[in-house]
Amino acid sequence: MNRKNTKDHAVRFPDFQRDESSRIRVITLFDKGQLFNCLGQYQPALAAFEAAGQICRDLPDKSAEIARLLSWALASQGTAWLELGNPAEALPCYEEAIQVLAELSPEERAQAARDLVLTTIDKGRALMILGRNQEAQLCFEDAIVKLEDDKNKRELASAWMSLGELDLRQGFYPKSLVSLEEAVSLWKRVTAFEVAAAKSDYAYTLFCLADAFDKLGRHTEALATCEQALVLSRAIFAHLNNAEERANLSATWLLRGTILRQLGREPEARECFRESEKLETSET
Repeated sequence: MNRKNTKDHAVRFPDFQRDESSRIRVITLFDKGQLFNCLGQYQPALAAFEAAGQICRDLPDKSAEIARLLSWALASQGTAWLELGNPAEALPCYEEAIQVLAELSPEERAQAARDLVLTTIDKGRALMILGRNQEAQLCFEDAIVKLEDDKNKRELASAWMSLGELDLRQGFYPKSLVSLEEAVSLWKRVTAFEVAAAKSDYAYTLFCLADAFDKLGRHTEALATCEQALVLSRAIFAHLNNAEERANLSATWLLRGTILRQLGREPEARECFRESEKLETSET
């Protein structure tokens, strides 16, 4: 199952008082990249973010605001590479984005603290996919410590979700339950009044939690959790109807079938497998 990155970096566009045309170009490129992201078209999104970053590099004004915008462009490039299935290309983008912020003054870094934490989580996800698990764990744990007192709990939920997924991938199922249940609790609160399309990470956390319950032999709890994931995944796919959410919904049907088979409910399991296969073979 894929995870769609839905995080926003809260960066205010710089004034660009000396070059209004550059300001317009950068804003246009960012809007364009975000639109392509929403459509699941990550190659043109990557091109737009790379172009925006290059404009920032070429500007003679090296203010903190432009540094933050360059960092945002680099982080967005990393996310596009990650969505394209290329974590090796994503990782240096995240590392450079973090380095750009590290070169700010202490006061300016404090203002960019949220950007830094978000990029650290994304760097951790790239490291996790690359199998560099200890480094990934340090990224997620660092983010959790820094976000504990943050009013915006979405990023904290993302950090707990990522740490839980890391433990799940390594077979540390009891540990993964602790992190994933914390993430589910946070997602439930922060997405309570949001439309289904904004709950992709919540659905993914439920999917991972159901998988962890299943791996521990707690099949009844796994099924109940998977049912919640399925409800969300179906609503998200109905709203977005793209290839990524189709794959996510297919994976959730498959997991539900696997759990039902463990419970001895074979006819229902086969029906889930048919639903999963139907999604895999149908056109987007």
